Amino acid sequence: MITYKNNIEYYGLLFLAFFPLYPFFLLSIGIGVYLISVFLSRYLGKVKQEKTNYHFIFLSVLFYLFLLIKAFLNENYIEEIKYFRSSVSLLIFPLAWLISNKPISSKQRKNVIKIFVYSSFILAIYIVFFSLFFTLKTNRNFNIFYEEIPIINVHPNYASLYFLTSILFIYLNLKESKSKIIDVLLMLFFTTILFILAVRVVIVALLIILSIEFLFNKQFSTITKSSIFIGVILLAVFSFFIIKPFNKKIKETILLQKIELPYAKFPTSTQIRLGIYDCALPIVEKNFFFGVGAQSFEKEINECYKKFNNYDKVNYNTHNYYLFLLGSSGIFSLLSFVYLFALHLKKAVALKDHLYLYITISLLITLLTENFLSRVQGAIFAMFFITLFIKSNNLLVEK
Repeated sequence: MITYKNNIEYYGLLFLAFFPLYPFFLLSIGIGVYLISVFLSRYLGKVKQEKTNYHFIFLSVLFYLFLLIKAFLNENYIEEIKYFRSSVSLLIFPLAWLISNKPISSKQRKNVIKIFVYSSFILAIYIVFFSLFFTLKTNRNFNIFYEEIPIINVHPNYASLYFLTSILFIYLNLKESKSKIIDVLLMLFFTTILFILAVRVVIVALLIILSIEFLFNKQFSTITKSSIFIGVILLAVFSFFIIKPFNKKIKETILLQKIELPYAKFPTSTQIRLGIYDCALPIVEKNFFFGVGAQSFEKEINECYKKFNNYDKVNYNTHNYYLFLLGSSGIFSLLSFVYLFALHLKKAVALKDHLYLYITISLLITLLTENFLSRVQGAIFAMFFITLFIKSNNLLVEK
């Protein structure tokens, strides 16, 4: 019974690890179950609570506090505050750390991530089979970029990061795996889905991480690392000729002469982003220190974007989280965020925790082109894994 009480938070994390499969209403329930498990772990568990590292927790929420303070000071503060409902996990998880700073074991962390990987695999299968079903039923291809998948409503950017994380976890545990062939096939499957979804920033993150792994990690032999690296490159080349979305995105990236402001009737995703940046940068220049508020920043961008003749009443965000922080709450919010993740990188390197390091790098790269932490699934993904990393490395305890 004592063991059960001491592991209540672990069971809450196991339940939350299914979040790649949760529709939106279940995401809130998942977080609620985890919070309840944290309370029960603190007050029913027999393990004594050690002194909390309040400094680390404060740094973890500082950038978000800047955003909230700016929202409260804005004239339209009610609208501004509502904007943060989707990213409230960035505050909820650190509050949970305050309630209970008890660590989890490496084995427990691995078990939780296994559940996440299984969930991501089911999600990938669901995407493939629903796409095939849709194509057969309607005689036209299903496009995940423009049509939501029923029930889960997954966005390719989030799904791609789930699959990248699964690839990294499987790879880093390959040496001790008892089913290496199955694991290699899983890695190939997830990588193929990555190329099908054709989210360039995630593919770039994969290639950068593989390069770091090839140069610095001595856990695997050079032959093993070279085989995996070459395999991914060959799969990318094959995908370029076979998979149309991937082919289109690569050509769009390579053909620099087409990178211009989105005055065309059907602009590319790169042109749309350039249009957004063209509208966002003047706002940032005028409000560099304190920003204009998140909701106001987005409204001003969309009002400016109307000058491009393809405006179709889509509400665009900055598609760059660093730019979002700068325009919403100013330079101090951005600096506190950069400092926080520099601290995560430093700790991951010092602890030689490769998964911690690579997922942090993946997030930082993804945030260059996506407001990943402004959305429910993105915020949960980031805080779920940060919680696993800091608890398994006992970083919430003052030393």
